[in-house]
Amino acid sequence: MWLGEAGADLTVPSRLPVAALIPELHALLCDAVAPGLAPPRWLRTPTGPPLDPATGLADNGIGDGATLLLCTAPGAPDPEPLDAAAALAETARRGLRPWSGAAARCAAGCAAVWGAGLAGALALPAEAGAPWGSPPRLLLAGAAAGTAAVLCRRLCTGNPMVFTMLAAAAGPVWLAALVATVLPVRPAAVGALTVLATLVGLSAAARLALRLGDPDGAADRLTALTAGTAAAAALGALLAQLVPTGPTVALGVAAAAVLAARVPPELDALRRAALLAGAAGCVSAAAIGLARCWPGHGGWPACGTLGAAVGLAALGRLRPAGADLPRRWPPPLGALALAATVPLTVWTLGFPGWPR
Repeated sequence: MWLGEAGADLTVPSRLPVAALIPELHALLCDAVAPGLAPPRWLRTPTGPPLDPATGLADNGIGDGATLLLCTAPGAPDPEPLDAAAALAETARRGLRPWSGAAARCAAGCAAVWGAGLAGALALPAEAGAPWGSPPRLLLAGAAAGTAAVLCRRLCTGNPMVFTMLAAAAGPVWLAALVATVLPVRPAAVGALTVLATLVGLSAAARLALRLGDPDGAADRLTALTAGTAAAAALGALLAQLVPTGPTVALGVAAAAVLAARVPPELDALRRAALLAGAAGCVSAAAIGLARCWPGHGGWPACGTLGAAVGLAALGRLRPAGADLPRRWPPPLGALALAATVPLTVWTLGFPGWPR
């Protein structure tokens, strides 16, 4: 028998009600080992609930050698077998992002943008002879996807940042396809013009983000514009490799250099990730074009891609240095790469007399 820190071996009647037994046990323990202790009110086993005062020890299945506790408080109830699982499930549920009406509208809007772009690409009949990646198909796809993204941004108020990103990705593709449709240029012109349009748009993304709405949401809009233009740059570099040549490969490398040069001064994690992903996409497109141009030398594109991956990984681990950099950024390498995209794009277009 234990009362607080005091304990003693006692022999007690098994049929005497607990209510009558508790005062006797308290008196015995106080006289023997612990005088002055507060009178207890409950009797229980070490792992069980308090015993019913109207029953005896035998009625509760307590036999010889059992350990009993005299308590001044009832003690915590025994845990239910599923309490731990329920607590774990509740903790996991709190860490989840619940599916809400705004999330449902965002998912439906993304599906609408995807469906509109695909319908625009498939709108030309097969007998028109327009191959995949041709300017007319991309013109319709970019116009349909961009229009759907703008409408969803107005209607789906749950997450406008997603639709701003989609519109920023579709806009350069539509503009490049429009120019390539009007001018007599090579098939790879859409990709080259898309790369040039996205890099120019990326330079003006901060000003555009401020003019699209209130200043409080400018940071989110800038993130969406950066992610959309970076994705469009990678798509344009890939489209340029439909008919791979030396200029298209060099254009993909230059675009990757421009995007990578913007990573060190960037402080926002999402924008840094978008720029790195866009640079990786441009490098991948350039490697694909290089492998198609020189099919017998597949090891060189593989080595170049591996080296670029290591470089981008190292660039992503750099500490953001935005405040420590001069105001006139990008550095010379990024500026040279940006300037090189203009002649490379003109070269890819195939204008007569270029270069001379």
